[in-house]
Parts: sequence; C-alpha cells; structure tokens
Amino acid sequence: MGSVIVCSTLVLGIIAFILPFEIGDLAPFLTARIFLVAAALLSLLFIKTGKKITKKEGLLLLGMYILFLIFEIFIV
Repeated sequence: MGSVIVCSTLVLGIIAFILPFEIGDLAPFLTARIFLVAAALLSLLFIKTGKKITKKEGLLLLGMYILFLIFEIFIV
C-alpha cells in the first residue's frame, strides 16, 4: 500500500512540476470514492460476521465491482 501511494504521488508531483494540470470534472472521482467506501464497509461487515468472506459474500463484492465498471463505462 505504501509503495502505491509513494509512486502515484511522486509521478503526479513530477508531472505537475513540469506542466501544471487541472482536473475539470470531479464526477468520476466521486463515483470511485462512493464505491470504494461501500466496498470497504461491506468487506468489514462480512469479515466481522464470520471472520472470513464466504463465496456468497465474495460474489456480492464481485457484482459490486462489475456494477462499478458498468457505471464508469456507460454513465460517467
């Protein structure tokens, strides 16, 4: 997790230093945040109930990911 954060912030920092950029539409970021928070809360709930994620719960999380992809491709 730490290397992902360091690499992404380092790359964005270097790019912004060379050529400042602007993000015009924040809708895709908001959508991703909503799905991320929902998936994290569901995962925590599933893990607390039985200390593991069952196949049914895994399928629900996978379905949520597929819904996220459909939403990102066709709606945003």
